[in-house]
Amino acid sequence: MARYLGTLPSERIWGAWDDLNFASSGQPESLHNALRYVAQTRQDQNRLDLPRELPLYLAGQILIESGGQARAHSVANARGILQLSPSALSDCRIKPRNYWHRLAQIDCALRLMNQNARNLEPAFAERFGHLPETKQQRLFTLLLIQAYHGGAGRVEALLTDDALAKPAAYFAEHHDRFTAGDIAFGMVFHNLGRDRLGLASLYYVADVQLATEALCRSPRLNTTDFCVWK
Repeated sequence: MARYLGTLPSERIWGAWDDLNFASSGQPESLHNALRYVAQTRQDQNRLDLPRELPLYLAGQILIESGGQARAHSVANARGILQLSPSALSDCRIKPRNYWHRLAQIDCALRLMNQNARNLEPAFAERFGHLPETKQQRLFTLLLIQAYHGGAGRVEALLTDDALAKPAAYFAEHHDRFTAGDIAFGMVFHNLGRDRLGLASLYYVADVQLATEALCRSPRLNTTDFCVWK
Protein backbone atom coordinates (compact mmCIF):
# COMPACT_ATOMS: atom_id res chain seq x y z
CA MET A 1 0.00 0.00 0.00
CA ALA A 2 2.90 2.33 0.66
CA ARG A 3 4.09 1.67 -2.87
CA TYR A 4 0.64 2.31 -4.34
CA LEU A 5 -0.09 5.42 -2.27
CA GLY A 6 3.33 6.94 -2.93
CA THR A 7 4.43 7.09 0.67
CA LEU A 8 7.65 5.53 -0.58
CA PRO A 9 9.16 8.44 -2.53
CA SER A 10 11.07 6.10 -4.83
CA GLU A 11 7.74 4.62 -6.01
CA ARG A 12 6.19 7.89 -7.18
CA ILE A 13 5.84 8.17 -10.94
CA TRP A 14 5.59 10.58 -13.80
CA GLY A 15 5.57 10.23 -17.56
CA ALA A 16 3.65 10.24 -20.82
CA TRP A 17 1.70 7.60 -22.68
CA ASP A 18 -0.31 8.12 -25.86
CA ASP A 19 -2.06 11.45 -25.22
CA LEU A 20 -1.63 11.19 -21.44
CA ASN A 21 0.85 13.36 -19.54
CA PHE A 22 1.06 12.70 -15.83
CA ALA A 23 2.99 14.67 -13.19
CA SER A 24 6.62 15.65 -13.86
CA SER A 25 10.17 14.58 -13.06
CA GLY A 26 10.38 17.38 -10.49
CA GLN A 27 7.04 16.52 -8.91
CA PRO A 28 6.24 12.83 -9.36
CA GLU A 29 2.98 11.57 -7.88
CA SER A 30 1.53 8.36 -6.53
CA LEU A 31 0.33 5.39 -8.53
CA HIS A 32 -3.06 6.07 -6.97
CA ASN A 33 -3.20 9.53 -8.52
CA ALA A 34 -2.01 8.09 -11.83
CA LEU A 35 -4.92 5.64 -11.87
CA ARG A 36 -7.39 8.42 -11.09
CA TYR A 37 -5.87 10.63 -13.77
CA VAL A 38 -6.06 7.99 -16.51
CA ALA A 39 -9.59 6.91 -15.59
CA GLN A 40 -10.90 10.48 -15.41
CA THR A 41 -9.20 11.51 -18.65
CA ARG A 42 -10.63 8.57 -20.59
CA GLN A 43 -14.04 9.18 -19.02
CA ASP A 44 -13.95 12.85 -20.06
CA GLN A 45 -13.03 11.72 -23.59
CA ASN A 46 -16.11 9.45 -23.65
CA ARG A 47 -13.87 6.45 -24.19
CA LEU A 48 -15.17 4.56 -21.17
CA ASP A 49 -18.63 3.45 -20.17
CA LEU A 50 -17.96 1.68 -16.89
CA PRO A 51 -19.60 1.58 -13.46
CA ARG A 52 -18.51 4.45 -11.27
CA GLU A 53 -16.88 2.10 -8.76
CA LEU A 54 -14.70 0.30 -11.30
CA PRO A 55 -11.54 2.46 -10.85
CA LEU A 56 -11.78 1.88 -7.10
CA TYR A 57 -11.75 -1.87 -7.60
CA LEU A 58 -8.96 -1.56 -10.15
CA ALA A 59 -6.90 -0.05 -7.35
CA GLY A 60 -7.60 -3.18 -5.31
CA GLN A 61 -6.56 -5.30 -8.27
CA ILE A 62 -3.21 -3.55 -8.47
CA LEU A 63 -2.57 -4.49 -4.84
CA ILE A 64 -3.56 -8.11 -5.46
CA GLU A 65 -1.96 -8.57 -8.86
CA SER A 66 1.46 -7.05 -8.25
CA GLY A 67 1.61 -5.08 -5.02
CA GLY A 68 2.22 -2.10 -7.31
CA GLN A 69 5.59 -3.44 -8.47
CA ALA A 70 6.28 -2.12 -11.96
CA ARG A 71 8.42 -5.12 -12.96
CA ALA A 72 6.20 -7.86 -11.55
CA HIS A 73 6.49 -10.89 -13.86
CA SER A 74 4.56 -14.12 -13.31
CA VAL A 75 5.48 -17.66 -14.34
CA ALA A 76 2.59 -17.41 -16.86
CA ASN A 77 4.40 -14.42 -18.44
CA ALA A 78 1.90 -11.85 -17.18
CA ARG A 79 3.63 -8.53 -16.68
CA GLY A 80 3.47 -5.25 -14.85
CA ILE A 81 1.29 -3.73 -12.17
CA LEU A 82 -1.87 -5.27 -13.61
CA GLN A 83 -0.30 -8.55 -14.74
CA LEU A 84 -1.37 -8.26 -18.36
CA SER A 85 -0.47 -10.99 -20.82
CA PRO A 86 1.55 -10.21 -23.96
CA SER A 87 -1.57 -10.91 -26.04
CA ALA A 88 -3.64 -8.43 -24.00
CA LEU A 89 -0.89 -5.81 -24.24
CA SER A 90 -0.70 -6.41 -27.98
CA ASP A 91 -4.48 -5.98 -28.25
CA CYS A 92 -3.97 -2.55 -26.66
CA ARG A 93 -1.33 -1.80 -29.33
CA ILE A 94 1.42 -1.57 -26.74
CA LYS A 95 4.85 -2.39 -28.09
CA PRO A 96 7.11 -4.74 -26.10
CA ARG A 97 9.39 -1.93 -24.97
CA ASN A 98 6.40 -0.36 -23.18
CA TYR A 99 4.96 -3.51 -21.62
CA TRP A 100 6.03 -2.35 -18.14
CA HIS A 101 4.85 1.25 -18.57
CA ARG A 102 2.51 1.90 -15.66
CA LEU A 103 0.32 4.47 -17.42
CA ALA A 104 0.05 2.11 -20.39
CA GLN A 105 -0.89 -0.77 -18.10
CA ILE A 106 -3.68 1.22 -16.45
CA ASP A 107 -4.92 2.50 -19.79
CA CYS A 108 -4.92 -1.00 -21.27
CA ALA A 109 -6.72 -2.54 -18.27
CA LEU A 110 -9.46 0.09 -18.46
CA ARG A 111 -9.80 -0.50 -22.19
CA LEU A 112 -10.13 -4.26 -21.68
CA MET A 113 -12.66 -3.72 -18.88
CA ASN A 114 -14.67 -1.47 -21.16
CA GLN A 115 -14.66 -4.08 -23.90
CA ASN A 116 -15.76 -6.75 -21.44
CA ALA A 117 -18.53 -4.44 -20.21
CA ARG A 118 -19.88 -4.00 -23.74
CA ASN A 119 -19.80 -7.75 -24.33
CA LEU A 120 -21.44 -8.69 -21.03
CA GLU A 121 -24.01 -5.92 -20.68
CA PRO A 122 -26.79 -7.52 -22.80
CA ALA A 123 -26.67 -10.84 -20.93
CA PHE A 124 -26.33 -9.08 -17.58
CA ALA A 125 -29.30 -6.80 -18.29
CA GLU A 126 -31.40 -9.79 -19.33
CA ARG A 127 -30.60 -11.64 -16.10
CA PHE A 128 -30.30 -8.86 -13.52
CA GLY A 129 -31.82 -5.78 -15.13
CA HIS A 130 -34.66 -5.74 -12.59
CA LEU A 131 -32.35 -5.25 -9.60
CA PRO A 132 -32.17 -1.82 -7.92
CA GLU A 133 -29.72 0.43 -9.78
CA THR A 134 -27.07 0.63 -7.06
CA LYS A 135 -27.10 -3.13 -6.59
CA GLN A 136 -26.92 -3.67 -10.34
CA GLN A 137 -23.87 -1.46 -10.64
CA ARG A 138 -22.07 -3.15 -7.74
CA LEU A 139 -22.80 -6.62 -9.12
CA PHE A 140 -21.78 -5.67 -12.65
CA THR A 141 -18.52 -4.24 -11.29
CA LEU A 142 -17.75 -7.47 -9.43
CA LEU A 143 -18.50 -9.56 -12.51
CA LEU A 144 -16.16 -7.35 -14.56
CA ILE A 145 -13.45 -8.05 -11.98
CA GLN A 146 -14.22 -11.77 -12.37
CA ALA A 147 -14.02 -11.43 -16.16
CA TYR A 148 -10.59 -9.76 -15.86
CA HIS A 149 -9.37 -12.84 -14.02
CA GLY A 150 -11.08 -15.63 -15.95
CA GLY A 151 -12.31 -14.14 -19.20
CA ALA A 152 -15.56 -12.53 -20.31
CA GLY A 153 -16.72 -15.72 -22.03
CA ARG A 154 -16.71 -17.62 -18.77
CA VAL A 155 -18.69 -14.90 -16.99
CA GLU A 156 -21.16 -14.77 -19.85
CA ALA A 157 -21.67 -18.51 -19.45
CA LEU A 158 -22.50 -17.95 -15.78
CA LEU A 159 -25.28 -15.66 -16.98
CA THR A 160 -26.61 -17.60 -19.98
CA ASP A 161 -25.56 -21.26 -20.08
CA ASP A 162 -28.39 -23.70 -19.34
CA ALA A 163 -26.41 -25.45 -16.59
CA LEU A 164 -23.96 -22.82 -15.36
CA ALA A 165 -26.59 -20.07 -15.12
CA LYS A 166 -28.85 -21.92 -12.67
CA PRO A 167 -27.30 -20.16 -9.65
CA ALA A 168 -27.67 -16.78 -11.41
CA ALA A 169 -31.33 -17.55 -12.12
CA TYR A 170 -31.93 -18.37 -8.46
CA PHE A 171 -30.15 -15.24 -7.23
CA ALA A 172 -32.01 -13.08 -9.75
CA GLU A 173 -35.34 -14.38 -8.48
CA HIS A 174 -34.44 -14.01 -4.80
CA HIS A 175 -32.07 -11.04 -5.04
CA ASP A 176 -33.65 -9.26 -2.09
CA ARG A 177 -32.16 -11.93 0.20
CA PHE A 178 -28.58 -11.38 -0.98
CA THR A 179 -26.05 -8.60 -1.39
CA ALA A 180 -24.33 -7.98 -4.71
CA GLY A 181 -21.21 -9.56 -3.23
CA ASP A 182 -23.17 -12.64 -2.17
CA ILE A 183 -24.49 -13.04 -5.71
CA ALA A 184 -21.12 -12.61 -7.43
CA PHE A 185 -19.48 -15.05 -5.00
CA GLY A 186 -22.34 -17.53 -5.18
CA MET A 187 -22.42 -17.66 -8.98
CA VAL A 188 -18.86 -19.00 -8.88
CA PHE A 189 -19.17 -21.07 -5.70
CA HIS A 190 -22.10 -23.10 -7.02
CA ASN A 191 -20.16 -23.85 -10.20
CA LEU A 192 -16.85 -24.95 -8.69
CA GLY A 193 -15.32 -27.70 -10.79
CA ARG A 194 -17.21 -26.68 -13.93
CA ASP A 195 -15.81 -24.72 -16.88
CA ARG A 196 -12.37 -24.53 -15.20
CA LEU A 197 -13.82 -22.64 -12.25
CA GLY A 198 -11.71 -23.40 -9.21
CA LEU A 199 -10.73 -21.91 -5.89
CA ALA A 200 -8.58 -19.26 -7.59
CA SER A 201 -11.69 -18.05 -9.42
CA LEU A 202 -13.68 -18.09 -6.20
CA TYR A 203 -11.15 -16.16 -4.16
CA TYR A 204 -10.04 -13.57 -6.73
CA VAL A 205 -12.95 -11.15 -6.43
CA ALA A 206 -13.08 -11.63 -2.66
CA ASP A 207 -9.37 -10.80 -2.41
CA VAL A 208 -9.83 -7.69 -4.55
CA GLN A 209 -12.76 -6.61 -2.36
CA LEU A 210 -10.67 -7.04 0.80
CA ALA A 211 -7.74 -5.14 -0.71
CA THR A 212 -10.05 -2.35 -1.80
CA GLU A 213 -11.58 -2.05 1.65
CA ALA A 214 -8.12 -2.01 3.24
CA LEU A 215 -7.06 0.73 0.86
CA CYS A 216 -10.09 2.85 1.70
CA ARG A 217 -9.41 2.44 5.43
CA SER A 218 -5.91 3.81 5.03
CA PRO A 219 -5.50 7.19 6.77
CA ARG A 220 -3.15 8.15 3.95
CA LEU A 221 -5.98 7.99 1.41
CA ASN A 222 -7.51 11.38 2.10
CA THR A 223 -9.46 11.55 -1.17
CA THR A 224 -12.71 10.28 0.28
CA ASP A 225 -14.72 10.77 -2.91
CA PHE A 226 -12.72 7.94 -4.48
CA CYS A 227 -14.16 5.38 -2.02
CA VAL A 228 -17.71 5.77 -3.28
CA TRP A 229 -18.72 2.31 -2.02
CA LYS A 230 -18.89 3.78 1.47
